[in-house]
This record gives sequence, C-alpha cells and structure tokens, in this order.
Amino acid sequence: MCLVKKDMGKDFEKVYYDAELKKEIHECAKQEKKEWGENFTIKEIEEGYYDPDEMCGNIFEDIDFVELPTLYNEEKANMPTISKLLGINLDYYFEILPIDIQKQYKSKHVTLLGEVSELFRYIQQRINSGSLAELFFENNKPVNENRIHVIIENIMHAYFIGKGVDISREVLIKNGKVDFKLFRKDQKDEKILIEVKKANSSYLKAGYENQLCDYIRYSDCMNAFYLIVCCTDDEYKIASNFIDNHVYTDNFQMYINIAILDARKKKTPSRKKRKDLL
Repeated sequence: MCLVKKDMGKDFEKVYYDAELKKEIHECAKQEKKEWGENFTIKEIEEGYYDPDEMCGNIFEDIDFVELPTLYNEEKANMPTISKLLGINLDYYFEILPIDIQKQYKSKHVTLLGEVSELFRYIQQRINSGSLAELFFENNKPVNENRIHVIIENIMHAYFIGKGVDISREVLIKNGKVDFKLFRKDQKDEKILIEVKKANSSYLKAGYENQLCDYIRYSDCMNAFYLIVCCTDDEYKIASNFIDNHVYTDNFQMYINIAILDARKKKTPSRKKRKDLL
C-alpha cells in the first residue's frame, strides 16, 4: 500500500479517501485529541489516518483479541500472512493466549523466530557483562569462522536444552550446507535457518544475497537469520554499513533477519602512572 501511495502521489488520497471518509477521519481526530490532550494537534492525528502503515496498525489494535486465534493458527501452519503484512509479533500476545496453548511452550515464545532472537540477545548479554568475549580470541587475535560456529553451536545446545528445539549443523540443502537449521520437535514445519559470517569475510555480501536465499528457496523455510560476527572496530563498521546499505534483490530476502554479534573486547580504562613518593 505504501508503494501504491508513493507511485500515485497526490492522487492517492483522491482515490482512496472520498469527502465522506475525510469527514469521518476529522471527527475521529477530534475525539482522539480529547483523549490525548495537548500532545498532538488535530492535523497530526489526521495524518496518521492517511498513512497506510499506521492505518493498518490502528485497525489491528481494534480487533486484536478477535483475530488472535486466526493469527495463531496461521503461525502453527507456517503461513503467517496477516502477521507478516502488518509486522505483528505473536509472541507479544503470549499472555492473552488461552492457558492450554501457553502450556504447549517451554518459554513465552510462540514462534521459533522469537526463541532464536532471545538466544542472540542472551549471547550478546554474556559477551557484554561476562567473559564470553574471550572465546572469540586466541593469542589476542580473533578466531576463525569455523571456531565461531563451534562456540555458537555449544551455546545453542545449552540454551535450548529442555525447550524441545532440535539443532542441526551444516545441513545439506541443494548444492550447499547451511550453518544451522533449527526446528521444534513437535512442529517440524516451523524451521529457522542460521548462516554465520565474520564481518571481514569476502563472502559477506554473497552469503546474504545468494547463499542464504538459495537455502530458503530449496528448504521451503519461511525464516532465517544472517548473523554477522564482529571482533574489531573495523569489522563492526563493515557490518553496520552492510546493514545500512543492503538492498533487497531477491524476494526471499524478506524472510532474512540480519543480526550483528558484537564480540569486540571490552576496553579497560587506562591506569594513570603514579610517581613514587620518596
């Protein structure tokens, strides 16, 4: 819808918003201003109704309790159509799902996507506040990509123990091997692919635009993570620029979540030299 608005320009409002609808929007905006006080003007509130993305969000907020069973069933069937269109994370609604459904999950994540996102947050937290960063260096130099795979594999096995998540490494898909494939043992249709690359890898772009897209295409998988590991400041800049400048060149890239794992060593404050007192 946003693309349609961009293409149509000023004609967009003429086609999709007639005089009667504009009048209703104005009345709604006046009502909302009474609730929100002085934080927004009526014109600012009206603009939200003319924004397709915000409009979809507002519509969903009004019917989320009604549509929750539909969203859940679509998620279970591995075809979250409405969820993807509106950018809805079903994990957000975990607390209002029926108790019998909540009991099906070992954690508060309905989606495996949510489980993996939480895993990466956990790893980053252990790097920031623990000693995990030391595993990414040997003799004060960053370890190679294969060693990073071993580190992440062992953390994943420890993290997902008892959560009913199956982890496979270097799974053959078509003519290549994806670094990791995860699925819930009772829901094998919901798969997550994970490809790990160091930021300084010469295959950083190809791994995203070609390699991982092919794995998604031939595995019939709806979600994947491209994890970029950074061990130096230069590598972190490379990863950040890659994310800022990446362009969708393939329909399958919409299913890829790019994440940065910042494994840089923490800088310790320099100690001031003390003069000996005689």
